Amino acid sequence: MRAYTSVLSSPRLLRLGASAYQHLRPKPPVSAAAPQNSSSTTAKLSPDTIRALDTSDPAKLPATLLQLGFPENLIRELLIIQDIRQHLQRIVQQLQEPSSRHYWQNPGWFPALDNVDMELFGKVEVQLAALIGLTKEQVASLRPAQSLDFLSPAKRDQIAAIQRDYDAMREKLEAEINGFELPDDQARRELLDHEQARDIAALLSPEEKRQYDLRYSETADTVRNFFGPKIQTEAEYLALYDEEVSWQKTRDQLIANNQAHLTEDAHALHRERVDAILGRERTDPLYRGIDPELELIAAASNRLNLPPSTSKRILALRAETSASSRKIAEDKNLTPEQRAAALTQLAQQATAKMTPLFGTPSAANAYLSKTEWYNALTNGQSFRFNNNGRLITE
Repeated sequence: MRAYTSVLSSPRLLRLGASAYQHLRPKPPVSAAAPQNSSSTTAKLSPDTIRALDTSDPAKLPATLLQLGFPENLIRELLIIQDIRQHLQRIVQQLQEPSSRHYWQNPGWFPALDNVDMELFGKVEVQLAALIGLTKEQVASLRPAQSLDFLSPAKRDQIAAIQRDYDAMREKLEAEINGFELPDDQARRELLDHEQARDIAALLSPEEKRQYDLRYSETADTVRNFFGPKIQTEAEYLALYDEEVSWQKTRDQLIANNQAHLTEDAHALHRERVDAILGRERTDPLYRGIDPELELIAAASNRLNLPPSTSKRILALRAETSASSRKIAEDKNLTPEQRAAALTQLAQQATAKMTPLFGTPSAANAYLSKTEWYNALTNGQSFRFNNNGRLITE
């Protein structure tokens, strides 16, 4: 494995990628009257030049290439090859040090691929992989998203065939769209996703289907991406996954029954169950990114030395006030003036209930004046929070 690292640290990979792409990139027509320039960019790729570029500061590489007279389009291509090399270096690192990452942890896909031209990557991957002694199939098998070790080889092959078939259909659809979408194009994409999921599910037993969903469903992605390293054990991941499934079903049912206004209360219960799984010390930093008011509550709690239960009580009071504001807004018997007066009175009641939590009226007012929902309420608007924690005023 050490030999792989020495190969990757040499300039050969960049040289190979540039050479390969010189044959793959579109060739502009050459005028019969224009003589060939003996100092072409291909000629500039001498071993000494490549060695100098390979050891230079990556941030200064584009400027260095420009000074050498490389055209901008080739510079972009060379930088892409550099990204691909970083990707393969990560693969070699995985081979040398088997990853301790489990399926229930965020897969942390290679950062080098974030901006890689995947079409180019596909064209040169065979040659690049061969350089470190791997076939293209071996490279693909190392990608976390393609690990199906819990299935038999036969079923893995069947799923791979299904994925290839639907990928081909997606490519055909995108080629047809060609940058100009019609109203039903998104529905066609979703239909392909639905049919692929159906075909895969038909191959799997109930336990295999659960294991597949725990790894590759949208719910799995949601849990891993949101909680990330906060998940420390498989048991925690399984509990969070099942809780997310339950929450999504509850939310969808409320919306289907025209009870969307109840989703906030349901989400509050969902949050309590998540807290029970991970503990507030791990969940609070995550939810603060969604609900900025949590940062304000934390700051107030620290400065005023409030009891640990205060945060929960403040959010419960906010949810209670939100539900009351929606009832006022939906009361068809109220005139606009009566509705505004009722909301103003509700704001006063919220202030009275909030004061004991903060200890003094001035502290409660200082807190409330910094919250968007309270300001909306004093302006005669009802409020609620959507599933992403965004304030909705009505």
